[in-house]
Amino acid sequence: MPDGPAIIPGGQAEAGTGDASLRALRQVEIERALIDVALLRTFVSSRNDTTLERAFAESSFPVKPPAETPTKDAFLRRLAELEGIGVEGLMRDPAGVAFLFGARDTLNAVAAPADAYTIAFTGLYSGGLPEAGTLRERPDFAEMRLQARLSKAAIGTLAAGGVIAVMLAVWLSVHALVGKTVLDQVGQTATALAAIDKEIAAADTEALARLDPKPGIWMAIVPRLCERMSILPNLSNPEPPLYGYEGPEHWLLCDRRREAKFRNGVAKSELATWIDTTLSPPMSWLPGLSVRNVEMHTSYTSEQVGRALLSSLGVYYLPVLFGLLGGAVYAVRRLNQKIVSSELHPRDWRHALFRIFMAFLLGGCIGLFFSPEGTKFDGPNGEITLSIAALSFLAGYSVEVVFRFFDMVITQALRVVHAVAPAATAGRAT
Repeated sequence: MPDGPAIIPGGQAEAGTGDASLRALRQVEIERALIDVALLRTFVSSRNDTTLERAFAESSFPVKPPAETPTKDAFLRRLAELEGIGVEGLMRDPAGVAFLFGARDTLNAVAAPADAYTIAFTGLYSGGLPEAGTLRERPDFAEMRLQARLSKAAIGTLAAGGVIAVMLAVWLSVHALVGKTVLDQVGQTATALAAIDKEIAAADTEALARLDPKPGIWMAIVPRLCERMSILPNLSNPEPPLYGYEGPEHWLLCDRRREAKFRNGVAKSELATWIDTTLSPPMSWLPGLSVRNVEMHTSYTSEQVGRALLSSLGVYYLPVLFGLLGGAVYAVRRLNQKIVSSELHPRDWRHALFRIFMAFLLGGCIGLFFSPEGTKFDGPNGEITLSIAALSFLAGYSVEVVFRFFDMVITQALRVVHAVAPAATAGRAT
């Protein structure tokens, strides 16, 4: 036998390298299985004690435990033995590895809909996991740790955006409510002023009819009752009355008219202030709210502008905002449920963003289908009326219901088209 080191053929060297790679891969699989089992056992033990018992008691359980452990106690003792052996010991125990993988599948079925991955990810996100220290140290969990930090930032941003959306919705709703109140007040005071003017005209005509002798043609140039009573100081004393027909009741009418006119002027001033506020930054940055000709800003156009702005806010901007808010409420609620049940996944915050975007789109479409004055529905305790903003919030919260409604409308329309089309074709043929 020649001296010197032995020469290993190339095929044997490659085989040795391949075996080493397979051994390293097997070791990683066993380490991950041990971590998964520890995570699942901690999660299951935090729930009802009878949960794991179902895997042994129910014959229809989807993933039965390994046959060598017919009871829960035997199952847990066997897991404790394997954890005590460690990775190196399991590398030499194929039966133990098979049991470990089978036990992981059973525990995943018990923990469903959560699984080992979502439990680990939720633990990294919330920090409330006994095995979190191990997960932070292992390099093969680096991507999961990165995704957990990204989810923290994204969900925190969603929560902050929801708070901002609530504040913006409240502010815009209060602003629209003030505008509606002021616009209603302008209409009410104008109606009251017109009614008092009718009373004054009727009283003037009635008093004039009682005059004897009747005045001449010159009475046509005499100012109206309240105007001449305000410019003639001797009318402060109703005796003797001017031309013989002004009396105390006319003073009362004129006082009422002055008060109504004052109230109407205050309401118009408040309306102008509201319009100026609406057409000033930041609201003037909204499309459609930045056009105004100040020179043509008469009292008549003020009411027109007020109604137009109020309609824009109530039919378009508020529904979009409340639809967005409804989607945000659903997304945050769903994310919170997943965190509580340890079902959080790295893709969940992306789904939440798409959900909010769909709610935003639906909020802008609600005004196409429902009346601005609100829509009446039959409730459990009688009829209820929901505003466009409320309907938009509900649509944003439950987008699936709205999409089913759209599908139903389209299906009904297609049925009508298919029913009419043969008749129209037959008519043309004849």
